[in-house]
Amino acid sequence: MDSKALAKILVRETFGENGELSSARAAAACDYVENRIPATRRLCVLREYLRLLRPSAAREEALVELSGDVGAESFEAVKKFILAQTGKNSLRFEKKISPELIGGIRITSGDNIWERSAQSALREIGAGTPRVK
Repeated sequence: MDSKALAKILVRETFGENGELSSARAAAACDYVENRIPATRRLCVLREYLRLLRPSAAREEALVELSGDVGAESFEAVKKFILAQTGKNSLRFEKKISPELIGGIRITSGDNIWERSAQSALREIGAGTPRVK
């Protein structure tokens, strides 16, 4: 079996029955490569595995950019919103303070972006795009 085909199988096996990325399964995939694949092919298989896994892993993360810090209760409400919108049971959340938002929030999870900020409103005004309420 060539390296690309093996990497595809390993990526498929990295996700649990619920379709969510499993760190334990990812570790098992790497162990499999280390213990079962000849040393001359390991790097090639692992590079392809990582290349294929990155887009899928990005769908399991949510970046929450805020113009300033918020309390734990507010951040939990944001997490619940993201989980409801994505239909996921769990995600890895990263919180980042981004003062350039000029007040507001931008959430990026996979291909989804939600933004409510003064910066986005100013962009809409500058582009002549009417605001949707």
